[in-house]
Amino acid sequence: MSVTDLWTPIKDVATCFWGCTTSNIDYIRDLEKNLESLRYLVYDLKGKNEDVGEAIKIGGGLQLKNKNEVKAWQQRAQDRGKKAEKILEKGDLLLKKKQGYCSKLCHCFFKYKLGVTVPEEIDEVKRVIADRRNFQLDFVLPPNALVDKLDVKPTVGSDSTFEKVWEYIEDPSVGMIAIYGMGGVGKTTLLKKINNKFLDAHHGFDAVIWVVVSENEGLGKVQEAIRSKLNIVNELWEGKNEDSRAAYIRRILETKKFLLLLDDQRNQLELLKAGVPLLDNTVAGSKVVFTTRSEDVIGKVKDVCGRTKTMKRIKVECLTSEDSLQLFAMNFDDDIFADEEVAKHAKDVVEECKGLPLALITIGRAMASKRDSEAWQHAVTQLRGYPTQFPGMRLDVFPKLRFSYDNLSDDVHKKCFLYCSLFPEDYEINKRQLINLWIGEGFIKDFGNIHQARYHGVDIIENLKLACLLESCESKDHIKMHDVLRDMASWLICDEGENQQKVLMQRDPEWIRAQGLAKWRKALAISLWGPYFKDLQTETEFSRCQTLIVRETKLRKLPRGFFFNALQVLDLSHNQNLTELPVEIKNLIRLQHLDISYTDIKELPIEVKFLSNLKILLMNDTKKLELLPPDVIPHLLSLQVFSKVKSPFFKEAALLEELNRLEKLICLGITLRTMNSINYLLNSPELQRLIFNLTVTECHDLPLLNISAMQYLETLELRACHSLEEIKIFPDQSTLTMQDCFSNLSHVAFQDCPVKSVTWLIYARRLQTLELDDCHSIAGVIADRFDLTEIEETQPIFSNLKHLSLRYLPMLQTICSRVLPFPHLTTIEVYDCPKLRNLPFDSSSARNCLKEIRGEESWWNGLNWDDPQLRKVFTPKFVK
Repeated sequence: MSVTDLWTPIKDVATCFWGCTTSNIDYIRDLEKNLESLRYLVYDLKGKNEDVGEAIKIGGGLQLKNKNEVKAWQQRAQDRGKKAEKILEKGDLLLKKKQGYCSKLCHCFFKYKLGVTVPEEIDEVKRVIADRRNFQLDFVLPPNALVDKLDVKPTVGSDSTFEKVWEYIEDPSVGMIAIYGMGGVGKTTLLKKINNKFLDAHHGFDAVIWVVVSENEGLGKVQEAIRSKLNIVNELWEGKNEDSRAAYIRRILETKKFLLLLDDQRNQLELLKAGVPLLDNTVAGSKVVFTTRSEDVIGKVKDVCGRTKTMKRIKVECLTSEDSLQLFAMNFDDDIFADEEVAKHAKDVVEECKGLPLALITIGRAMASKRDSEAWQHAVTQLRGYPTQFPGMRLDVFPKLRFSYDNLSDDVHKKCFLYCSLFPEDYEINKRQLINLWIGEGFIKDFGNIHQARYHGVDIIENLKLACLLESCESKDHIKMHDVLRDMASWLICDEGENQQKVLMQRDPEWIRAQGLAKWRKALAISLWGPYFKDLQTETEFSRCQTLIVRETKLRKLPRGFFFNALQVLDLSHNQNLTELPVEIKNLIRLQHLDISYTDIKELPIEVKFLSNLKILLMNDTKKLELLPPDVIPHLLSLQVFSKVKSPFFKEAALLEELNRLEKLICLGITLRTMNSINYLLNSPELQRLIFNLTVTECHDLPLLNISAMQYLETLELRACHSLEEIKIFPDQSTLTMQDCFSNLSHVAFQDCPVKSVTWLIYARRLQTLELDDCHSIAGVIADRFDLTEIEETQPIFSNLKHLSLRYLPMLQTICSRVLPFPHLTTIEVYDCPKLRNLPFDSSSARNCLKEIRGEESWWNGLNWDDPQLRKVFTPKFVK
């Protein structure tokens, strides 16, 4: 041992001894108190460090903006705490150790040395604690978690829709965007393109969250997808209920600008319950975009827009013919269509897809390797005649379309949808005729009057449209079904292809003959259309058939033995060459619906009286029907609907008397020509209550017609009644109001009648068509002296009017003395109205709906315009 080694401890002891006898004795005296101060500071430091760690933990996957600063402080706090704890351990041992007299000198030395260290450590701990107050915990989403790239197939024809969605995304006033359309139309592809746009677009969103909403776990799926995007740790997720999870999600999203993309929204989803906050409570610009097959879902999705945001709807339509061909061609090599025959057949194949991308892609893949023109011809034949047998249709196309059908609210809606497949492809189905068939089939029943039944039918149609299973037509009185949906419906109605003989739907008699009519004897429903049907084989037997629709053919008569007693619905309308019904019609003891409208049938056979279950009998516009045996109607005790309008004269009063005795009759449409029959109607409150369609024609001694009690009247036509000057509309001693009387009136046509005023039509709130023709006494559609203010408090005048026809009205000077909005007017025609020099239009009148203004060029050039710009607005719509 060196001299230095011996001298050092001696020196320290001497120093301690010196310190114990000087003012530095304070280090020893205050040691215990300083140790306690250090202990409390260590507790404080440790607590603050734990608070920071817990805050980071609760933040889930959010990153700290100043993470390096926070991480460095946490490390300093941890190191400082460990060092301080070691000092505290030394102090605790030193204070507890009992010393003998001989060791007091060394004990004093160690207390002195520790007494110097503790104040220094207190200062260091205080400095670390003070540094915590110098920073905030500022959380942000990690940049690499902003957008997940999704695989997107090549598309065509969607640019304009994409741009519209993007415009709404950039619009700060828009909170939610609903993208809807039928299955397979390209909604998901569009949403994926929007998602991927954010991979390279500068947008300012903190998070773009993609969620595919499943049918049975919508809420949980949304929460899990958001949790994954925000990286909420398992400790804060597992074992928690939906409300707790929603609280974590909401706390994070309320501080962020986010974009939530929900694909395939099928049912009502309460986004607020999932944790998506009201957009009013988030960073400005947050949005929710979702796709759905049902427009009805849009109204049911829980609204998270708040008060300051709006929702926008965008419908994805099928592709145009040009875009369809371009998408279809993406499946093939460039030279595939070099063969002219192949190219021709390919266009036919594309046409059968009717612009549905799902069908175009599926069929394109199936045909990708086909080079022979005959193979392509076979494909066309299959798609037109047996679409369910085409590769991919059953497995790929129909299942994706079927969800909308499966999700319908009840079996009635499903039956009504499937029934539409009995109409030809591309056919515009008249709503009224369709509903009548549904009533005849028994889909709609248990109604108090025909209007309740029709309202129910209209509601079903609207629900099917909302589900994107039916489509609107240019005429709002018609709807149509997409051809691929029609193929799916035919597949479903035939038990998913297992019972092909269940339904016969054809427009090609040669195809039926080739198959052999005997094969179709098991058919439950038969629908034959088109001018190529000129006759049916006499051996035709459809013994199980319950529904028979034969329309728009060249049939002159039906073969004997054609009818069997299983038939419930027989629709022979629009067969203009059909002149007679066979007497075998008496066998149809189960028949409930018979329609012979628009035929040339001359006589209703007396055997019709045996149809004891008949509920609906329609004979509209049967211009050659001259004989209705007097003993028929009284036997039809189940009859509920009878309509014979625009038909020739025969014993009208006697017919009305017979109808009046039918206890179950709830709906009546009729044409009257004699004062005797009109008086019978006007003296029968029961019949007036049943009238929905009234035509009065060639009654020359009728000065006044009282329609005030016809509260369910829908159609009123007055033709060649040369003495008719007044229509009485005010109810006498009745509880009905004016609006009650005309709440259903939708079509009015006056021709060659000296009626002086039609101003009362302002009460007809549902009026859609108004035709005034050769009425020389009418000076104004709405009289100048009439005050419209009180009436318009509830609904604008003519707010549902679609078609206005004014012809040969020499005294007509005005339609209305002031501007009317005409929000649904599509066409107006004016001919031989020389005094009409003004139209009640301004720049917004019918601007969106109006398609044509028809009239003579001289009349158009002579119109007066208060604003010269209006002529420029409406001139493109004028047609000579």
